[in-house]
Amino acid sequence: MQKMPTFPSKPRVALAAAALALMLTQTACEEPEPSGAAASGETADNASAMTANQSATENVAAATTSTPATPDYVANAALSDMYEIESSKIAKAKARSAAIKSFADQMIADHSATTARLKETLPKTGVAVTPPAKLDARRQALVDQLQATTPEGFDELYRQQQIAAHQEALQLHQSYARSGDNPALAQLAGEITPKVQAHLDMLKGMTP
Repeated sequence: MQKMPTFPSKPRVALAAAALALMLTQTACEEPEPSGAAASGETADNASAMTANQSATENVAAATTSTPATPDYVANAALSDMYEIESSKIAKAKARSAAIKSFADQMIADHSATTARLKETLPKTGVAVTPPAKLDARRQALVDQLQATTPEGFDELYRQQQIAAHQEALQLHQSYARSGDNPALAQLAGEITPKVQAHLDMLKGMTP
C-alpha cells in the first residue's frame, strides 16, 4: 500500500474539525436536523482538532452499534456514498496534494460502484424503499465546509471528514451485515464492509 504523505496542520482546520465533531454526534439512523455553520475565529490548536475528530468518530461508532432498520440502512448507505462522491469531487478540484487527489479519485470510483450495487440489489429485496435523491442537512453541511475552506486548510479538513464518515459507514455496514433482517441487503453490507475498512486504513495511515 502506497504510504500517504503528511499534511501541515492549520488553525482554521482545527475549528472546522471541532464543528465536524458536533455534527457527527447525531445518530446515523435518524434524519438529522439542519446544522449551523462552522464556528469562526482561530483559537483552537491542532491537538484540539485531533481530539475533536477522535471524539466524533467514537460517538458515531457508539450511535451506530445497534442494527438499523432496513429503510434506515438503505437511506444511510445511499447518503454515505453520495457524500463520498460529492466531497471527493471537491477534493479533486481543491486539494494540493497529488495523493489526496488520487484518493479522491478512488472514492468516486468505489462509492459509485457501491451505489450501483445497492440499486441492483434493491429490486431483489421485496422491500419498497427508494434511496434519497439528495444529501441530508448534516452531510450537506460537511460538503459546504469543504467548499468554504481555504486551499491551505483543505487537505487536512478533507482527511478528517473522511475518517469520521468512513467510521460511520463501517459501523453501518458491519451492524447490518451481522444482523440485518433482509438477507440480500445483509449480504451486500458484508461485501461493502471490507472496502470501507480498506479506505479507513488508508486514511489512518496519513499522518497529520
